[in-house]
Amino acid sequence: MMRKKPELLLPVGGKDQLRAAIENGADAIYLGGADFNARQYAENFNEEELKKAIEYAHVRDVNVYLTLNTLIHDRELEAALKSVADAYYSGIDAIIVQDLGLAHLIRQYFPDLPLHLSTQGTIYNSEGVKKAEELGFKRVVLARELSIQEIEDIAQNTSLELEIFLHGALCISYSGQCLMSSFIGGRSGNRGTCAQPCRLKYQLQMKNKTEFRSVGNKEYSISPKDLCGIDYISKLIDVHVTSFKIEGRMKSPEYVAQVTKTYRESIDMSYGNNEAQVCEENKKNLLQVYNRGGFSSGYLQGGETRNNEYFIAHKSPKHAGIPLGQVIAFNQKTNELQLELHDHLAIGDIIEIQSEEFAGGRVTYIENNQRKSIKEAYPHQIVFVKSMKGRFIKGDKVYRILDIKLSKALQKTYSEENKRKVEVACAFVAEENQPLQMQLWDKNHKIEVRSNHYPEKAISNSTSKEGILKQLHKTGGTPFDIHHCTIKLDDHLFIPVSEINDIRRRALEELEEMKKQKYSHRNIQIMDYSSCPSQETDKNPRNRANKTKIALFMWNLNHDFQSLDVDRLYIPFREMMGNDFEDKIKNVSDSTEIVAWIPAITRGNADYFIRESIRYPLKDRISGIMIGNLGQIQILKEWNKNIYGDTSLNIFNKEAIKVYKNMGLKGIALSNELNLKDVEEISQEDLELEAIVYGRVPVMTMEYCPIGKSIRKNKDKPCRLCSLHSYCLLDRMGKQFPLITDQGDCRVTLLNTDKIDVPDLLLPLKEKGISVFRLYAHDESAEEMAEILVQYRKALMQPYKDYNREKGYTSGHYRRGV
Repeated sequence: MMRKKPELLLPVGGKDQLRAAIENGADAIYLGGADFNARQYAENFNEEELKKAIEYAHVRDVNVYLTLNTLIHDRELEAALKSVADAYYSGIDAIIVQDLGLAHLIRQYFPDLPLHLSTQGTIYNSEGVKKAEELGFKRVVLARELSIQEIEDIAQNTSLELEIFLHGALCISYSGQCLMSSFIGGRSGNRGTCAQPCRLKYQLQMKNKTEFRSVGNKEYSISPKDLCGIDYISKLIDVHVTSFKIEGRMKSPEYVAQVTKTYRESIDMSYGNNEAQVCEENKKNLLQVYNRGGFSSGYLQGGETRNNEYFIAHKSPKHAGIPLGQVIAFNQKTNELQLELHDHLAIGDIIEIQSEEFAGGRVTYIENNQRKSIKEAYPHQIVFVKSMKGRFIKGDKVYRILDIKLSKALQKTYSEENKRKVEVACAFVAEENQPLQMQLWDKNHKIEVRSNHYPEKAISNSTSKEGILKQLHKTGGTPFDIHHCTIKLDDHLFIPVSEINDIRRRALEELEEMKKQKYSHRNIQIMDYSSCPSQETDKNPRNRANKTKIALFMWNLNHDFQSLDVDRLYIPFREMMGNDFEDKIKNVSDSTEIVAWIPAITRGNADYFIRESIRYPLKDRISGIMIGNLGQIQILKEWNKNIYGDTSLNIFNKEAIKVYKNMGLKGIALSNELNLKDVEEISQEDLELEAIVYGRVPVMTMEYCPIGKSIRKNKDKPCRLCSLHSYCLLDRMGKQFPLITDQGDCRVTLLNTDKIDVPDLLLPLKEKGISVFRLYAHDESAEEMAEILVQYRKALMQPYKDYNREKGYTSGHYRRGV
């Protein structure tokens, strides 16, 4: 396959970031509107600002993608579609979405509008990409956890556009699979308001018999360093990735400018030369604008990244800056620091001293070793810096958090005086007694302008081609640069300079207007949303009459739990493929359905195991499979068994249910972020709806393993430590988050600290259309779980009043939602 230059896609959180990205070489930008985007705390763009941003970009041959990548409630779908309509008629190039229900409606109302499936869609294999293609997506933003080899394998099996993140912040959890911020404080990553609790300190704890004890140090143990893929550009060009995406819609315009400049240069060099090297100054500048204790290559290298000691920013979750020097002495009375410099320092820089307090500030006064005031100092100098409050000792490391000279230089790159120029060609025709003519064109557009001026024979000095060319090249503050021009000029004609300037100006203006109207065929119509789901709720959904079921979910096939009184038993998929499966379930009642559950993420060994399993008939005792990811439907379609959807599918509205129903699902578990009103809105006929009513819900799925990283001794081999003990992460409030481990792929699921417990809400949920009530079994004994099941059976028969939840138990989002 022929090598193709990938798109460089930049984040735009506001108007300054827009100019910074475009003026420094972005091929495309992505930005958010006022609502429904995963960065609600960015500046973002209102309707008028969005239109101007699109026009500014299109004139400069830059594509614009709108992020509508949050989960949408039924009552919000109409407003979301109106946002799409505004962007559509403003000329947006594509919409990035997570919610499959919203995507379905966009395909219905705007069939020619390209859709990109967000990384929140958790697509990590060829089957997921294929399913996305069937749903009408033009592009998939792959999960950030993939290696270059995995990306290549997917690329070789699809014609769909593939987009990958290549620089910026990494989430420790798979995108779309994190509910931690949501359950701790009600700020949902799926709704664009993540509070980033992963950036706080945690203590790993190991259970020894009956008690947990701390292991290793309390640190920022699940806060990854930022990704920097600059050294892998050539390899990824060979893999045929469509788009290289930079993270950072919450970052500064200076950050956007520097990252754009550096990656633009590297892509251009790598495309022409596989051995192109990025200069060290550019790498240093990338660190200066933002890093968390250095960069990592993320998961691009594959292998043991999940346990790599360079992957996590243990010391601090914030910008670490560049090493500047160290403290020689500190005067507590005058707040004066004496520093030995390893890099330059200037008035206006911001520095930080890594003491116990991580204190520092902006540099307002510098003296050299001779006690003379200076504006700038250089490596190996001894200087005095005043007005630094804190407690510092000799040897403390000093870092430059902001380089004022670099910041000012970057600001100049996107100032109004520095405009990105689009190369255009022109043809100028001047014939005697004929109107002046000028054609102007670029690779996609062509215009022709005629003047009211008719050139005549010159009385004295005639106009030369050189004179005309000089005037035509004066494109001034326009975004165009005439790089090639042909001139047809009759002999001995005189053309006033003002007429040449006028036709040039008119031609440039018409070309600019044509480029602004990139999608002129999109005729503005009054949209009829009458078929769109509204706030009206079906008062009599058919599934209210369905038989209610109590379902028990087991992380492992615990023999003690098999005889419990449940209607459905969820067991791990891997358990049912063993030769001793029938013996393991011999105590399960014949009236109990057994459904095998598949994790939300099955990369690596798990994917291989599932693909191999479908070669054999499904065990007769299994009544169905519960899938946790879009791609798993594609793998399991050969089995003629009921397929159910897990909560990891993030079902938020009726339209999403319809999408999965059309794929053949018989039942689906609703998102754990819905409240009672949301559940009522989503009630759907002819499909079994499930809700979580007891236990610890999964709040993260991590490829990184904090257990192996912290305590394994041999870094070259899998540790298998999780098979010997139970582990949890202890937060600063003394709350424990249990870790569920997958020894096959060393994947980790983090459970919520509190248990959902809502027997008082079973009848309201049943009334609103829920027919399956799931309980998670984790650390309960069989006796405890038996009592809980009796309680929940009763709760389905009679209402609970004045139910008081004990400490450590919660009603989840049923009362508050997100």
